[in-house]
Amino acid sequence: MCDVATALTAASVLMTGYSQYQQGQYEKDLSNYNAKVEESRASQALDAGVAAEDAHRAKVRQLIGQQRAGMGASGFEVDTGTFGDVLAESVAQGELDSLTIRTNAMREAWSYKESAKQSRAQGKWAGRAGTMNSFGTILSGSLRTYNAGKTAGIWGK
Repeated sequence: MCDVATALTAASVLMTGYSQYQQGQYEKDLSNYNAKVEESRASQALDAGVAAEDAHRAKVRQLIGQQRAGMGASGFEVDTGTFGDVLAESVAQGELDSLTIRTNAMREAWSYKESAKQSRAQGKWAGRAGTMNSFGTILSGSLRTYNAGKTAGIWGK
């Protein structure tokens, strides 16, 4: 017959092992949730980048229109000579700025996606660690319980 101390030791070992498993699963679930949040941020960064790029292009078109109107009021031909050069430079600089906005948004999104990957990997390993720790606790605790029972004469000599 089992003595109370041996039974309590066995129960404690099982509870500790289960707790370690649950902690690993919680960390895994939390990491997966964090990954989803990061992926959502990546999507938002791309959407914001598209909106900012579109808004900048509209401002550039407006600026070029204002430049054309001002130059046209002078009575000279707008698309040639110095006026043409100024307009071409405005178009080129506007395009460069638009592409920079797009690139920055893509970099920000990439950063969030990488963070999501890291969160998922961390969660995967946390889940595995919880499982392995629980097995280790149950195995070592079982051996302690067996030895305690043997010492107490429960299992025989």
